Amino acid sequence: MWLGNDNYALYTIPIIIILSLIYIFSPQIDWWWYQRNPPDVDKPVRTMLERVNPFYKSLSTEDKQKFRQRMAMFVKGVNFRPQGWDKLPEDAKYAIAANAVQLNFNEEELLFPKYENVVIYPQAFPSPQYPKTFHPSEVYKEDGVLLFSAEHLLASLLEPNKYYNVAMHEYVKVFMESHPTKQFPKFTEIDWPAISKVSPFSETLIKYLQRNNTAVISIRGYASPLAATDYNTNLGKRRVDCLMNHFSTYRDGMLLRYIDNGSLILKEVSFGEEKADSTISENPRDRKNAVYSPEASRERKVQIVKITIGEQSEGE
Repeated sequence: MWLGNDNYALYTIPIIIILSLIYIFSPQIDWWWYQRNPPDVDKPVRTMLERVNPFYKSLSTEDKQKFRQRMAMFVKGVNFRPQGWDKLPEDAKYAIAANAVQLNFNEEELLFPKYENVVIYPQAFPSPQYPKTFHPSEVYKEDGVLLFSAEHLLASLLEPNKYYNVAMHEYVKVFMESHPTKQFPKFTEIDWPAISKVSPFSETLIKYLQRNNTAVISIRGYASPLAATDYNTNLGKRRVDCLMNHFSTYRDGMLLRYIDNGSLILKEVSFGEEKADSTISENPRDRKNAVYSPEASRERKVQIVKITIGEQSEGE
């Protein structure tokens, strides 16, 4: 057929080239279209924003629409990748988008061009940058990627007054790097008393130890019943390690000297799933109750359960 009809072949070549170009540049074409016809988020996301996002609730009706549209575009413009599971939950994507959009709300540029890749793990993870430490979030500059634990993302999304917002923490770093000419507040040693009012425990502990006192802090880690018992015990241990790491690094290691000389003793226990409520689902297919329910989320925690001061007793 091709040999018998050269004109037909010549006509099809431009069509093939055009179709190939459309395929190659389809992300750019889609983005161009979305900029001129901004999409909106689905109703469940709107309900979530009205329920748990203080910044969104403070906006006017017009700005709320702008916020939602920028969220929808952010989710479409960023390359989200799962690590450790097959499919990402949509609410984890929107938990990240809400924080990025809040920071960039009054900026012309919606995305952060150097950081358009996001990797989401189910839980805290080690990484090439921190191979010995399980952590809930990270910015990896070399590859232009942000890494998050979905467990920590959703906890701070659903209960923002109780859990630290790791998405905002990392995107503030990205925002500052992306806007080097902006003036940002600089925290110095004299600012620590004001900062410590938010969470005064560590600062109070330093003052106590500086008076030649001693303290024994008992730390316990827990997990929900999802996954195997050994895994959950190790998971509880990793949660304890996160808090131990805080004491070792707080204010550039100010507490480390007291740990080294024995004035501050940190005692750790991982209970894993042992203390979890028996009514919580442990079925991996029941993700609504086993992973995302408030009851299951509350079991994934680390606690300071006892502080013994003035003596280095071994008893609990």
